[in-house]
Amino acid sequence: MTDKIPITSPVRAVITTCEVNDLHGTGVTVKRIVGSTPNVLSIRSMDLYGGNHDFGRVSVRLTQRGLSKQKAVQNTVRALAGYNIRQVYCVPYVPDDLVTAIALHDVYKAPLAAHIMDDQNISTPNIPDNLMEEFLAKCSLVLVTCPELQRAYETKFGVRCWLLPSLVADQLISTFQPARESKCSGSNGGALLGSISSQRYFERLCATVNGAQIQLDWYNGSVQAFDNSKYSSLSDAQQIGIRPCGLLPEQQLAETLKGYSYLVAPTGRLDDVDDNPRLWRIFFAVGAANLPVITLGDPATSAAHFVQRFDVGVNCSYEGDGLRRAVDGLVAGPAYARLRHNAALIAPRLSTKGMSDWLWASIDLGKPVDSRFEELLTRTPGGGSELKAPDCCEHDGTG
Repeated sequence: MTDKIPITSPVRAVITTCEVNDLHGTGVTVKRIVGSTPNVLSIRSMDLYGGNHDFGRVSVRLTQRGLSKQKAVQNTVRALAGYNIRQVYCVPYVPDDLVTAIALHDVYKAPLAAHIMDDQNISTPNIPDNLMEEFLAKCSLVLVTCPELQRAYETKFGVRCWLLPSLVADQLISTFQPARESKCSGSNGGALLGSISSQRYFERLCATVNGAQIQLDWYNGSVQAFDNSKYSSLSDAQQIGIRPCGLLPEQQLAETLKGYSYLVAPTGRLDDVDDNPRLWRIFFAVGAANLPVITLGDPATSAAHFVQRFDVGVNCSYEGDGLRRAVDGLVAGPAYARLRHNAALIAPRLSTKGMSDWLWASIDLGKPVDSRFEELLTRTPGGGSELKAPDCCEHDGTG
């Protein structure tokens, strides 16, 4: 970066695994939340995008791999000499992220917040328990992206976790409210958004779409992520009704989705370890395009609960006939205008407006300054908010 922060100015440190840019969802999400914060010191553990980084007034790449705790502290102090670190916001994916965050907290006595966007401990043991436990214990604020992660981390580590889901950029929020008596005016086509959590879920989705005999256009996801799947080629996916449409930037994606009649959002079944609500894609479709949503999976997931609670869509199981009935009932039925109307009403609550101030004030307070997200995503009763192996992946789609 060309600008330098005067060493006397307090800075806010933002720790990420790799470059913050618009080429991956975590980068997009971080910029949505704290992109307007002045005097950000951006610290990353590695480069995965050739050094393409466009966030923060100053950026530092800081590797702690193989260092003892004492050496890591020395490494951190040396790399960040002269900076007066006021607060720390960490999005952890690899051990280095946590080691750096702990060092900053210990050396600068700066309040520390964790924002767990994707589990890297319970379902995917990339971060060892002892390191995660020490890190969370030193956080004044622990944020997670969905109720499933909230329940899982509170249960395992005994720390209070608060919700901060992936939100929609304020300039993209759509509050158009169609006439309540209007019918579906689109092409009756459906959209699919974001990556699929595993090959098993991808094949389950393909079988369901094929059985329903519908067409879905798939944005910001890749069939080629599952090389061993029988649907791993573009032609195979298109034959069963899923057409990959590439990666679109947020503005273009929002405008494109407005041309569809509904979004299909695959979620978990709560009967295995791959329960994945991916709330960001539902928030984006509802907030930016006022699209009704069909969630696939267990009705007790946080995704299905949100859709049904705010009456912006329906839920059905992974069965072709069920999905077909849901589509026909949604686009041709009298409820369509009501669902669109309700999506427009809830859209402002999904905006990033004011989130930078909200985050830093909450870190100082040690808890959210208000209950907006706890109210938005109230915990479902019973096992619906519990995850055997959480993988909420809020970060992986737009960008």
